[in-house]
Amino acid sequence: MSREGLSSSFSNDDLKRKKANYWLAELDSLGIAVKRKNELNDEQELCSLTDNIKQMLFQEYKTAYREEEREKQPPPTRKTVVTAA
Repeated sequence: MSREGLSSSFSNDDLKRKKANYWLAELDSLGIAVKRKNELNDEQELCSLTDNIKQMLFQEYKTAYREEEREKQPPPTRKTVVTAA
């Protein structure tokens, strides 16, 4: 293998490692600790996991916010309609 091939191989590995570390840091910021990293924890898997967790947390936030807004509003009143006979 030439020096150029070896150099690009190292830079690709470094780039993959940096991207994986980025996604691991994102997961850590969400309170998720990845205990074991192996070849199955590739960049795409980490990215998808992070995105799914963010979407789940956002949906929970929206649901809680809607419930909070509903609690602040007065309950709907029923109108009684009286018809003359």
